[in-house]
Amino acid sequence: MQSAISWRAHVCAAVILLFYCLAVSFPFLLGRLPYQDDAGRETMPQMQHYGKWLQQGRLALWNNDLGSGYYQHAGGQSAMLYPPNLILYRLLHWTTAYRASLVLHLLAACVFAYLLGIVLGLSPLPAVLLALCAGGGGVMAAHQIHINIVMGLSHLFAMLWLGTQWLRSDRPWPWALAGAGSLGMSLLGGQPQYVWLSLLMLTIYGLVAWRSRQGRLCRLNSLLPRATLVVVGGIAIAAAQLVPLYYYARRFPRPQPAGHYDFVTAGSFEWADFARFLLPAAALKPDMGMAYWESCGYVGSAALLLAILCLTAGGPPTLRKRYGGALVIVGGVLMLGSNTPLYHFLANVPPLSFFRVPARNVLLVSLGLALLAADYLQGALRAGAMKPRRLHSAIVVAIVLMLTVLAAHLLTPGNPSAAIAAGIIGELIMAGLILLAMAAILLRTGRSGNQLAWLAVICTAVQLLLVWRVLNPTVPAEFWTQPPRAAEVCRSRTVHLGERVACLAPATPTYPPQDAAPGGVADWRDRLAANTCAVFGVPSALVGDAILPLPAIYTDTHLHRKSANAEELADFCTRQGIKWVTVPPEPLVAPWLQPDSRQPYLYENPDCVGPFYLCEQTVPGRGGYPRPAPTGGPYDFQPVRCHIEGPGAFLLEFTAPPQATLFIMQSHYPGWFATLDGRPANLGLAHPGGMFMQMPVPAGEHEVRLSFEPWDYDIGFAVTVATASLMLLALGLWLSRRRRSQVY
Repeated sequence: MQSAISWRAHVCAAVILLFYCLAVSFPFLLGRLPYQDDAGRETMPQMQHYGKWLQQGRLALWNNDLGSGYYQHAGGQSAMLYPPNLILYRLLHWTTAYRASLVLHLLAACVFAYLLGIVLGLSPLPAVLLALCAGGGGVMAAHQIHINIVMGLSHLFAMLWLGTQWLRSDRPWPWALAGAGSLGMSLLGGQPQYVWLSLLMLTIYGLVAWRSRQGRLCRLNSLLPRATLVVVGGIAIAAAQLVPLYYYARRFPRPQPAGHYDFVTAGSFEWADFARFLLPAAALKPDMGMAYWESCGYVGSAALLLAILCLTAGGPPTLRKRYGGALVIVGGVLMLGSNTPLYHFLANVPPLSFFRVPARNVLLVSLGLALLAADYLQGALRAGAMKPRRLHSAIVVAIVLMLTVLAAHLLTPGNPSAAIAAGIIGELIMAGLILLAMAAILLRTGRSGNQLAWLAVICTAVQLLLVWRVLNPTVPAEFWTQPPRAAEVCRSRTVHLGERVACLAPATPTYPPQDAAPGGVADWRDRLAANTCAVFGVPSALVGDAILPLPAIYTDTHLHRKSANAEELADFCTRQGIKWVTVPPEPLVAPWLQPDSRQPYLYENPDCVGPFYLCEQTVPGRGGYPRPAPTGGPYDFQPVRCHIEGPGAFLLEFTAPPQATLFIMQSHYPGWFATLDGRPANLGLAHPGGMFMQMPVPAGEHEVRLSFEPWDYDIGFAVTVATASLMLLALGLWLSRRRRSQVY
C-alpha cells in the first residue's frame, strides 16, 4: 500500500497541512498572542524570564521574579533544555519565539499524525483527514495557552508513528533509537502525562494487532529489548529535566486538601461534556476553567458522521477500525474519572495515580474517532463505486443533526450575551450545512468515494478553522510588552530592588475582553492580578496554581487571610518584602498609601524595605526558626543594597550593626550557597517553617554573594549528555555497518 503512493501525493498532502496550519495560526503570524487563563498566570511570565536570560547566555534555572523565587527549571513547564526552545528563545524575542513554537509544533503534530495514517495503511486523503482531526483538532486548539502541552502533543504523534515502526520492522534499532529520542524530547518538553498517553496508545495498538492477527508484530523476545531501549533511553535522555522534577515534586508536592482521590480526579470529564463532540460552544461561556480546555475533543461534524457510519457499517473490521474503536472505549472510560465507579480503583493504580485531570484522555477518543472516519473514507476510495444503504445513511445523518441541535440547547448558558449566542448559532449553521452536504454525497449512487473524501477534508478544515477562532481569542503582542499604568507606577516608586506586588482577587472579571486596549484602564488590574507583574518589570509575590512551591502557598494563603485587617496585612507584607497590593476585598487604611489617584485599587506599604534586610532583634518562631522581633512589629529593619547578577545570583552589600541577622526572603531549596566577604558561609533557615533563609553577620561592612547551584541538575545533565553521546555512537556504528554491507 505504501509503495503504491506517489511522492506527488505526499507533497500535495504536505501542502494541504501547511496551508491549514498557517490558516488556523494566522493571528499568531500577525503578531498576536493568547492571553486567557494560564497564559497570563504562568506561561507568559515564565517564558519571558527564560528568554530574557537565555539571550544573555544564561540558563535561568531559578526565577527571581515570581513568588518568593522558585526553581523554575524543576517545575518543567518552561522546557528550558528542550532543543527547539534553546534555539528559538536564543535567537528571537520571547514573544516571537512563543508564536513560532506554537505554529511549528502544530505543523509537526499534523505531519506525524499523517505519517501515522500512512503506516496504518491509509491513502493520502484519508490520512490528511486524520491529521486535521487529531493533530490539529479541538484538543490542540484548546491548549494553545499551554505551550508545554502543545509540544507534548506533537511528540505524542511522533512516538505513535515511530512506535508502529519499531513494533513491526525487520530493522528495528534505528526506529527504536528514534523512538527513544522522541520520548526524551517530549519529557524535556515538560509534559510526562502525554508520554504516558502515547505509551498507552501503543500498548492498545499492539494488543489489537496481536488479537486480530492483522498487523505484523515482532516476537515477544524481540519486543522487550526494543521497548526497554525506547523507555530507558528516552528517560535517560531527559534526565536533566526529570531528576530535578522528581526531587522538586517530592519537596513541593501539590496540596491535596480533599484527599488523594479528589486530587487525582480533579478535571474529570462530565457527562454533559459529551455534547462538545458535536458542538464546542461551551468554549464561548464566560465561566472558563479546567473544563474549557481539558474536555474539548472536537473533531468536526463530518468526521463524527463518518466515524458513526464506520461503526454501524457491515463487513469485516480492519485493523484501523478495531484500533479506533478500542481507543474510543478505553479513552471514554478513563476520561470520566470520578464520574465512573471504576476510578475508585484506577486512582490507586500507577501510573494513573501519578497524574491529575482524567479528561486529558479525551485525546484517545479524538484519535479513535478520526481513525474510524479515515477508515470509512479509505473503504469508500478502495471500493471505487459506493452504493451505501440510503436508509442507513439518512438515519445516521438525521441522528447527528438532531444531537447537534440538542447540544446547542444544552450548552447555551442562561441569558447568553450577543457574542455567545452569535457564536453558537454560527457553529450550529455550519454543522448543519456540512451534515446536509455529506448526506447529499452519501445518498448518491455511482462513483462518489473521491468526492466524499474531498468534501470531508474541506468541511473539516473550514469547521476547525472556526473552532480555533472560538477557542483562541488573542491580543496584540504589545499586551504582553507594554506595561499598564499600575506597573509603571510600581516601577517608578521602587526604592529597594526586589520589592514585590501582591495581586489579590480582582473586583472585575478575571480576563479582559478580546478588544481591550493594551495598557488601558480596563485591563491593568486584570493583567496584574493574573500574576504577570514580572513581565512588566515588577516582581510578583504570587504565582500561578500550577507552580505552587510551598512558600508561594504560604504567602498566598496569608495574604488573603490577613487582607481584611490593614495593620496585619502591612506587618506580613513588610516581613515578606511586599510593597504593593492590588484589588483588596475592602479599601485599606493606614499605614497603607495610595500612590496614584488614577489607580484606586493600588495600595503601597511605606514600611517595606524589600526581600533582603538586616534585623537586630530575633525570636524563635514556630519550629524554632528565627523571625524578626518583636512579634507583630514594629520592626527596625535596615535595608540592604541588592544587585542581581543573574538568575539565582545576588550580591548584597550592607553595614551591619552588632548581633545582626540577615534575612533573605527567597525560597529555600537545596543548592543555595553563600559567601561572606569571599569566604563560604552557612545559610540557616528562617521562619515560617524553614521556607526562607537567614544568616548571622558580624558588625561592619560586608558583601554577601548568593548563588543557586543545584546538584540534581548537574547529575541529570551529566546523564543526559552521556546517554545522547551513546545513542549517537550507536546510530553511527549502525550506519557504518549498513554501508559496509551494501558495498560487499
